[in-house]
Parts: sequence; structure tokens; C-alpha cells
Amino acid sequence: MVNALVTGSNRGIGLAIVKELLRDKRVKHVFATHRDTAEIKHLKNIKDERLHIIEMDILYDDEIMKVVGDISSIVGTDGLNILINNAAVLYDYDMTGNVLRKLMCSQMEVNSASVVVVTQSFLPLIRRAASNPGGRAIIANITDGMGSIETCDGATSRNATVYRMSKTALNMFTRSFGLDLRKEKIIMIGLCPGKTKTEMGAEKPEFSPDQTAKPIVDGLLNKISMEHASLILDRHLNPVKY
Repeated sequence: MVNALVTGSNRGIGLAIVKELLRDKRVKHVFATHRDTAEIKHLKNIKDERLHIIEMDILYDDEIMKVVGDISSIVGTDGLNILINNAAVLYDYDMTGNVLRKLMCSQMEVNSASVVVVTQSFLPLIRRAASNPGGRAIIANITDGMGSIETCDGATSRNATVYRMSKTALNMFTRSFGLDLRKEKIIMIGLCPGKTKTEMGAEKPEFSPDQTAKPIVDGLLNKISMEHASLILDRHLNPVKY
């Protein structure tokens, strides 16, 4: 049985991943976290006793630790098999405009630093799952091709300089800590969903959130193995340039 947590799950790709996870009978609990209770109507429409809707702002460590305790009391010795760090923001940052240091730092904090904090906080539950006989534990960081250094097409493209920086930092965290976690048989990967139609606004979207979530969840439940650990992959588990 599988216990999974998805951050930023009230809309878009996160919501679609929650729905897709619940389609699999092997999934025991899905913990869907969100920041704003005013924006969870789509989560509330899901009628499944395995779904736990939890308020957790990833910018506040005390909230995160409270949720760790709450989830620990539910999963017990089974631990947490899958952590999907999906929550993110995209703010325009115009390099020809005004200096907006607070906006810049806010984006880096949500998209990069908070992923580190959430991962650190839930690591005891992830280790618990990995240490069980036949246990499997995966941390999936939802990244973006816009964070690729190799394929970057300039600072002014989509006014996304800081967003690009935040995802590049996330990729380095995935790569570096993912190598360390291999020793504990914990798989950390970066997943690029592709050009998905969401409120964050992919340029020329090609897929719906449901179309994106299906292969992601299939990979998480059925295909990802230690050979994928610390890699940056697309939703079909093909390596991407980063």
C-alpha cells in the first residue's frame, strides 16, 4: 500500500496528480496540501475517504512540522512512500524595469528553499517507508525546462529570469541530495511536466493537467527505480537537459 503527499494540490497539475493517485487501489492515503482554504473547492468535490485535505503553507516551518506530526499519526510505521513537491509560483521579473528584491526573494523561497525545508521535515517519514521490508520511497520535485542552463534562450524570455533561477536551484538540490539519498535507497528525482495548460501559463500549452498527471503517476507507482535516482526527467522518465 502507498501513502503519498502532494503540495500545491488545489489546482492544476497538483490537483490532477491527486485525482490520478486515487484511481489506483494500491494507494492507501493521499495527503493533499494547500495554502488557501478559499481555493479548495475542486479538492472538496473529490469524494474518497483516502483523501486528506490539509492546509499547509510551505513558507511557515511550524505549519509544516504540525502536518508532519498529523500525518505520522495516520501512517504509523508504514511511513510516507511518495512526496511530490509541486507547489510553486511564477512572478514576472522584468530586467529592464525596477529592482524588486522582495519579489525575487519570495519566488526563490517558494520554489527552491521551501522544497528543501519540506523535504527535510518529512524525511523521517520517508526513511520509515524506505526501511520497511520491500519498502519504496520517492521524492519527486516538479521542475521546469525553463530551469535548464543548457537550453536557456535568454533573460528576457517571458520575463521569467527569477523563475528560471529558482528551478535551476531546485535541479541542483535534486541532483546533489538525490545522490546522497541513494545510500538510503530513497529515490529523489526532478520531473518536468512539459507544456501544460495551468494558471501559471505555459507558453503554447500542449497538454491538459490530466494528460500530464497520468504518466507522472504511472511512473511513480510502477516504473521509477534506483536507476532514476538524482536525475531530471520528463513526465515519461526520459532524461532532460538541465
